[in-house]
Amino acid sequence: MSSADINPFLKQAVIIPATAKHTATVIFLHGLGDTGHGWSETMRYIASSHIKYICPTASVMPVTVNHGYHMPSWYDVYTLNCGMKEDDTGIKEAAKRGIL
Repeated sequence: MSSADINPFLKQAVIIPATAKHTATVIFLHGLGDTGHGWSETMRYIASSHIKYICPTASVMPVTVNHGYHMPSWYDVYTLNCGMKEDDTGIKEAAKRGIL
């Protein structure tokens, strides 16, 4: 695989390598407005030696629920109320990019 084939979210990700024989990988997706860097120290703290941890950061985009404020988000969030309209297109696009 060439570097051109690497998912852009993984190019920017914080990667915490396994310190023993690598037998598992955890890809940790942060919450709305956070970053992979924001969670990387926690991952280091709880890390198991055989696990590699990957902490990508979402793209910055306007988020409807926060009055259009630009912040890291995997997709737009319209409301925090259950059962209401969701950003189906954005969720599907994130899944196509290999994020969700």
